[in-house]
Amino acid sequence: MTLFIRESRSAVKNNIDFVLGVGGGSVIDTAKAIGYGVEYDGDFMDLYLGKAAPVSCLKIGAILTIPGAGSESSNGSVITSVSEGLKRSCDTDLARPVFAIMDPELTKTVPMYHTLAGAFDAIAHAMERYFTNTAFVDFGDRMAEGVMKSMMKYMKLIKEDPENYDYRAEIMWGCKAAQDDFIGVGREQCWESHLLQRDIGSICMDSSHGAGLAVVVPHWMRHVYKVNVPRFSLNGQTASWMSRSIRLTWKQLHWKALTAWLHLSRALACRPHCVSSAYPARMISKLWPTRHTRLVRKHLAVSRT
Repeated sequence: MTLFIRESRSAVKNNIDFVLGVGGGSVIDTAKAIGYGVEYDGDFMDLYLGKAAPVSCLKIGAILTIPGAGSESSNGSVITSVSEGLKRSCDTDLARPVFAIMDPELTKTVPMYHTLAGAFDAIAHAMERYFTNTAFVDFGDRMAEGVMKSMMKYMKLIKEDPENYDYRAEIMWGCKAAQDDFIGVGREQCWESHLLQRDIGSICMDSSHGAGLAVVVPHWMRHVYKVNVPRFSLNGQTASWMSRSIRLTWKQLHWKALTAWLHLSRALACRPHCVSSAYPARMISKLWPTRHTRLVRKHLAVSRT
């Protein structure tokens, strides 16, 4: 919070009228928050906690170095209030970047774990638009499926050739396409997985957002699929490759994702009040993969020996 206050005051003092975010989603989101804060007289967190609505924002630019969040082209930003233990978003077109520079060369030094986690974040963004109760959105469906299939393909290939420019370009563009909301036009969207992981992230601040989603999404699907079985099945074809995609992610993120979930289980046991009231205990218990937790503990026990 000190960073936002300091930078916002600096921007006001120096008559700054433009903020450039150079980095991944968190950095670009920070640029957006500063842009809001300069134009707002009160505490900028009011805008993220729903206490006030933004009316203006400085112009935002982005140079992307870690694909995943899609903040370089979206209207959203997510900020954590450490003091309150809350991670909340503010979504308005006021903060949509006026330009974004996306050079895959800049991503070649990103660790493989974070590359894969970012790619799964894109898969989750596409899923949360794909799983809808809105009828006659076939065009958007096919685009969402294209994003998910491409991410699944290049997550596997990038492991084999991390320096490949074309693979990284596909991942970078897919992450952008998944979150600029073109594939979400005209449809009801379902963001429960992201909202749940957002609360997880406010507790486990050292865990990766994409890895957390790789844990949450399959359990969320298991929890809600009966609401719209045809949408989840589609003659079994779509469900089949989606299942492969999630299994692939689990395999590639391997124990790090599972360990992140173990951290979650400990955090929830210590600080259950930090989990949003939108997710009652009965839902958390259904999402809780005790089998995976046991595997993590077994793995950690072996590692210590």
